[in-house]
Order: sequence, then C-alpha cells, then structure tokens
Amino acid sequence: MAVTLLPKFVMLKHKSFEHSFFSYKDGTVLAETEMGVHNPLAKIEVEKAKINGDYVHLRFTHTNKYWSRKDGFIVAESTKPEEDVKKSTCTMFKATGTADAGVFQLVHVQSGFFVQSKTTSSQVEVVKDASESSKLSFVDSETIVLLPNRLALKSNNGKFLKSVDDSNHSLEFTSDDHNARSSAQEIQALPSGQIRIKSVFYDKFWRRVSDGDGLIYVVSGEKETSDKDSLFWPVKLSEKTIALRSVGNDNGGGARFEVRELVRERKIYDVKYRLEEARIYDVEPLVAGSVTLRNEGDKEASLSEKVVYEEVSSYGISRRESVTAELKVTFEASLSKVVDFKFEVGRRVSEELEWEKINYEKVTKEPMATTDVPARTSVKISYIGSKGKYTIPFSYSQSDVDSATALPTITKHTDGIYHGQGSLELKFVAGKPVPL
Repeated sequence: MAVTLLPKFVMLKHKSFEHSFFSYKDGTVLAETEMGVHNPLAKIEVEKAKINGDYVHLRFTHTNKYWSRKDGFIVAESTKPEEDVKKSTCTMFKATGTADAGVFQLVHVQSGFFVQSKTTSSQVEVVKDASESSKLSFVDSETIVLLPNRLALKSNNGKFLKSVDDSNHSLEFTSDDHNARSSAQEIQALPSGQIRIKSVFYDKFWRRVSDGDGLIYVVSGEKETSDKDSLFWPVKLSEKTIALRSVGNDNGGGARFEVRELVRERKIYDVKYRLEEARIYDVEPLVAGSVTLRNEGDKEASLSEKVVYEEVSSYGISRRESVTAELKVTFEASLSKVVDFKFEVGRRVSEELEWEKINYEKVTKEPMATTDVPARTSVKISYIGSKGKYTIPFSYSQSDVDSATALPTITKHTDGIYHGQGSLELKFVAGKPVPL
C-alpha cells in the first residue's frame, strides 16, 4: 500500500466525522467536537523520522507531546521522539493510502496496529486489524485562518467597507473611518473553518445574492448557517491581508482586504508558563570564545583572563489567531531563558510586541576563565556548550480597549506560545599544557 504524504502541520480525524478532530486531553487523544479546526489542542506537527523516511512522529504543537501507544490506546505523554522499535514507547507512525481520495490509514510502527476512532468524544484506539473505523482524513492546518472577532476591511482604493443605510442593506468601499459603526464587522468562526460576517450597523450577516450581479448584501439571519451564500472561506495573504472566497459560488480568486482589528490598545498580563510542556529543539554546538593563558615563570600559577563574546538571543510570542493585523500589544511578564538545559525566569518586561514577530537581543559578556597553568607552559581555555531553540506554552489574560466604542474587555486565553532561541549551556574547558 502506498505511503501517504502528510503536510507539515495537520489535524486528523475519522473520515466520517465532520469536525471532530483528534485532540490532546490530559495525556490522552480524543475526538473533540466543539471547536473543530480552531481547536489549538488538535494541531499536530508531522516530523520525519531519522531511521526511515516513510515513518513520522506526530507531535501536538500546543503541548509538545508526541503520540505513542499504551494499553491499546493512543496517548500523548512523551516530550521526546522515540525511534527504537523494540520499545513500546516508540513514537513512529506510517501513513498509508487507500483507494478513496484523501483517505488514509495510520499504522503504529512498533506494533503494526492501526489507529482507529469509533465514535466522537471517545479515546483513539490502536487495533490489530484495519476496518472502516481506521479510515482517517486530515486537514492542512496552514490553510485554516482564524480572524479577530471585530474588524474593519479596507480595499485597495484606500477606503473601508461600509454598511450603506438603504433599503437593500448594501455594502460599499466608501468609508474613511474604520472606527465608524457602519464600518464595523463581527466574525463568526464555524468549526469547518468557514466564517460568517455580521454587519454591526444592521446586526445581520452578509449574504451573496445568487441571481443578478451576485453582489453581497446584509440580509442573512442569525441561524442560517446552512445557507452557502452566507458562508465564506478566508485565505491568509499576509499578517494583515486576506482574501474572502464565497462558498456559494466557489469563487477561487476572492475579494482581497486589509484587516484592521478594532482594538485601540491591548495588554497581555498574568502570564503563566506551562514548563512541563516546554520543548527544546534544533540543538547544536556553540563555541562562544577562547583565551590562552601563558605562564612564563618557573612555578605553577593560577592565571585568569576574560573571554569576551557577544551573546545573541531572541524571543517572541504567538497564538492561534492566523492574522495579527500587525497589532502591537503590551506584554507584561517575565521573559524565559535556559541555563544548563533548565528553564529559568529571566528579566521582567513591560514592552510593546507584535504577535509572530521575533525580537533579537545582543549582549556583550565577559566571563572570567581561571585555571592553574604549569611553569613555562600555556593552556588554551574554551568557553563552549550548546545553543538551540525552545517553546513554552502559556496562559494569559488579555485586556482590550475597543477602538470604535472605547469599551474595555478582559478575556482569558490558553493558546499562547513563547518562542526563544540562544545558548542552552556554556562551560569552560581547559586544554592540555603546551610548552613555551
């Protein structure tokens, strides 16, 4: 059976479950129904195995836990991949295709058993024989776009979309003020990844009129979620630009808009890092610098000299919303760092950051190298170790002030991820004495 190539980031489900994706819950893997494609606990990174290009590891991106087999079920407990097929904790899987387009089966390599899910809200199993319950499908997570709840849409003519006060409830790109009530739109995200868009001015949803010119009017009711003409697929073009494709006429191109989130100021605070779900990866050697200590005397001597080097590190934050609209947020929290491969609390900050944007720091360090050097010899001391990347999931409180109404709102979230990069450990290593 042919190997099925999975995208880099996926969400997996049984082929018959419409929006019930396999998600993380307390170390288990369940078919979750409520949030659909917007569930951050269902996003999986597909990592190629080192020993065989047909094998993959499946890691939940939000909790950094790998899939494995335990007591007949799929669990997500390990923070590291395991490629030893003699161990029951092996985290390798193989995706194999079937005759049905887009449908595949997932085999646990160590056991040879098939992954299956019989019902929604049940734990995902591993069984010896394939069946209808082991036929799976996937969604490419990179195609899913989650927009801000309240926004204005700007056209390439420099004008914002406006709800026109007429009998047709029409929309026009004529507004110069994105904070005007007539410019405000609210997004209803559906479990499928599709959206409905509500005009705040009319308190009704957009709907494409099927006959005539096919224009969009604001006439759809609150419960008409089955009406394809009121459904749209958002497509991300940049951090602030999207295209909207109508589900009703399957317009492949779609109209393009610049997104302006209706937030005047935003503060992220009460940050709580989940260090038990942190991940260190892409580790490689680091040589920070070296010095040579020379003893020209007739007796052994303890010598010291500074090793001067420039330490480069970076940090940033991300969340599950796909389009940031380049909105800056005030981030009030302690930064995190790694020392000797252990996470430590760094300096406290209250500074403006952008979601998904990496911030770089350069600091000159001058650690002192000290060792005993025998008479009439030199000793080279190197300051060496490892560098790499790391991620830490975190929960947080978010305080917003609406730019249109000036009303404040406070919400709590669990979808934050802190991204760091820099040295992981450094230590002095002395070489052998060399005669002068």
